[in-house]
Amino acid sequence: MQEVKKIKLEDGIEYTLVDVIEDNGVTYYYLVNENKNYNFRIRKLVMEEQKEFLSGLETEKEFEKAMTIYKEKHKNDDR
Repeated sequence: MQEVKKIKLEDGIEYTLVDVIEDNGVTYYYLVNENKNYNFRIRKLVMEEQKEFLSGLETEKEFEKAMTIYKEKHKNDDR
C-alpha cells in the first residue's frame, strides 16, 4: 500500500499529492482536493534563503508548460 501525502496550501485546504515532476531544474507538485476533484492545484518548489517552499505558478504560459509535462508523462496511463 502506498502512503498518501497531504499538503495544506495557503487557502487552508489540505490537498493530496498526485505527482511530482522535475523538468529542467524546476520541480512541479500536482495536487488535488479529495473532497472536490475539480479543485486541482499545481505548485513549484522554490528555494529562497536556504528554505524550500511551494509557490504558485507565475504565468498562464508556465501553467500550460506544467500541464503539458504532466500529460506527456501520463499519456499511456489507464486513468
